[in-house]
Amino acid sequence: MQNKNTTHNASLDGLRGLACIWVILSHMDAFVGTATSSTGAYSQASLMWRFYRRLIDGNFPVSVFFVLSGYVLLLGFNRSNDIDQLSKAAVKRYFRLMPMALFSVLLAWAVSNSIGFHNVEAAKAIGGHSWLAQYYPDRLLLSHSIRVGLIGAFTGDDLYNFPLWTMRVELFGSLLLFAVAALFYSNRNFWMVCVAATFGLCYLCGNFGVYYALFLAGAVLLRYPSLRIPAWGIFVALILGSENIWTPEALWAAPYLHFTGIDFDVICHAVASVLLVSSVLASPNASRVLSSRPIAYLGKLSFAMYALHAVVMLSVGSHILSLGPEYGHPRQFAAIGFVVTFAVTILISHLAYSAIDGGAQRWSSRIADAFLSARRPRASHQLPEME
Repeated sequence: MQNKNTTHNASLDGLRGLACIWVILSHMDAFVGTATSSTGAYSQASLMWRFYRRLIDGNFPVSVFFVLSGYVLLLGFNRSNDIDQLSKAAVKRYFRLMPMALFSVLLAWAVSNSIGFHNVEAAKAIGGHSWLAQYYPDRLLLSHSIRVGLIGAFTGDDLYNFPLWTMRVELFGSLLLFAVAALFYSNRNFWMVCVAATFGLCYLCGNFGVYYALFLAGAVLLRYPSLRIPAWGIFVALILGSENIWTPEALWAAPYLHFTGIDFDVICHAVASVLLVSSVLASPNASRVLSSRPIAYLGKLSFAMYALHAVVMLSVGSHILSLGPEYGHPRQFAAIGFVVTFAVTILISHLAYSAIDGGAQRWSSRIADAFLSARRPRASHQLPEME
């Protein structure tokens, strides 16, 4: 019998907040490489940069997001076993994600047509950085910004704000989760269905199949609490999570995995994300730290920070970075740009949460309630008791 007293776990909000900080750090390569350089130009030679690049990879925390979504999105259904919970969750999901995605691309449009993006000139100023220079070469169009925010972000168009590539995974991964849960969650062999679905998704969708499967992994952790592992899993997760496409083992494995369409680092990050969430759920000490007020605050702002940080980094942060060589202090300006990017991102995210994201949480529920009330009379749709 599944435990029906499953409640919201505040530590998971904190984990989401730290994962978001991890993502932002992974995108600050140009700042770290310049601030730690001995010459003032971007360099990968310093010990600090090598440590940073080996430890920080943005794909790992994104995988953590997907496992957390799979776990948290089924909490209400796990308590009630009411199919209407899944119907409501499916209807509200788009309206929960869309407002912040739309705001982020509208902010990008506003920045593009006012203070401007400075990432291209910053890349030149620090001696070249192809990743930093690839974004926003031209001014953005309002009509396309609206289209991306409403639809494009959920179909893979992330040109106006590159972190939005995950919106497609969040939306369709959630819908897959709700469908599988509606059909099989009450069955004692639910885990077998999830394993079979994982193989099918990986075969059909490659790396994206792994990401979709992580939603099911989160559901399995909720359905079977006995699968959670002790705190040592956190350390294993951090080791696996540090893998990236440049490590010797990843380069060695690449030819053998080529036919699968799945990258070695994606596999490592998927396993690491499941281990991390599982261990946090099982560890009172980790839960206590992650539930502390500062970290919980980051968790509250995490979606806004994730959606907005690239716009801040490529405008305000990059402008500061570009001024370094001009004033003869490139390392110091890179460090200042690093700090300012975080500070402005947190400030704007706080405002955006209050004005947009918090409202999206409330209004998405009301929209779903209205839609379902209009669709059919209220009735009981409780599933059979879980085995």
